[in-house]
Amino acid sequence: MNERLYAYASAIKSEVKSVIENQKSILFELLSYHFGWTNSETIEEGPTPIPHFESLLCMHLSRIQGNDYSDTLQLAVALELITNFIEIHNDVQNGGQGAHSNSIWWSWGPAQAINAGDGLHALARTAILNHPNLKNDHILLAIKNLDSSCLSLFEGQFTDINFRDQMEIEESSFIDMLERKSGSMPSCSSYLSTIPAEHLTSQDRDLYAEIGRDLGVALQISRDIIQIWGPEDTGITRDNLMLRRKTLPLIYTLYHSEETTKRKILTAYMSRIMDDEAGETLVNIMTECGAKEYAQSKAQSLYLSSINKLKELNDNITDTDLKVLGSLYEDFSK
Repeated sequence: MNERLYAYASAIKSEVKSVIENQKSILFELLSYHFGWTNSETIEEGPTPIPHFESLLCMHLSRIQGNDYSDTLQLAVALELITNFIEIHNDVQNGGQGAHSNSIWWSWGPAQAINAGDGLHALARTAILNHPNLKNDHILLAIKNLDSSCLSLFEGQFTDINFRDQMEIEESSFIDMLERKSGSMPSCSSYLSTIPAEHLTSQDRDLYAEIGRDLGVALQISRDIIQIWGPEDTGITRDNLMLRRKTLPLIYTLYHSEETTKRKILTAYMSRIMDDEAGETLVNIMTECGAKEYAQSKAQSLYLSSINKLKELNDNITDTDLKVLGSLYEDFSK
């Protein structure tokens, strides 16, 4: 991890732990396990996951704007709490053990996991409402954006689940879903980075929100490419295919294939069980159709769009600032 990002991460992790410990909540044991501070059996300290993309992005964009570090840190902590709330609920929804941390639902069950996640949601809002240095109108802006971003995320997740039983999906509809599901919280992150700034207009804040949204969608597309083809083409992973999630490469393939090929895809996707052979067949079809290159181009276009908007907003942005942002994007696109 880049040295500057590491400094952000260390500060965020320390402050998140302080916020949760100071609450003296009965949920502490569950949350402590989720964040890796204790082990559910030995109650010994374990590895602490790095913060999420959103909180690190908030810190970095705010630094580019020249905002006060401590003012931004509390907003980044709120984002880290909210993204962990989402992660805990996603673990329950997907029945997984958690991609980035210990899964509460696996040890305590889904009901307690939902309680823990909701607790983090409340703590995130409280962290913003209790911000000591922000004006009331700026606190209101932050809370309104956080709430609307969460709602947009839930709408995106709802649509994503509905898409699993559909095969005729327009690319524009799919991108709209990604902007909600994968772009809402990075958009919120970018918007919250502007809250301490007095000089920015509402139009500037909205443009920052677009920057985060574009980065979030680009990241999701990049991750989907890796989940289908494997890192550096070293192996095929088929998690998304087995769960029948739709991805941009699949949407592209369906609209650029002959009818016989489409029927093969439909047969594989609608079968009760998709085995490795069917999964590999789908990957090969997408490869031959050029879906990987198309998705890579789309992700790159969104990333460059966000960079251009950032340059437009900051005349004095340095090469180092852009390098750090590039490193952040690369770290989380894997």
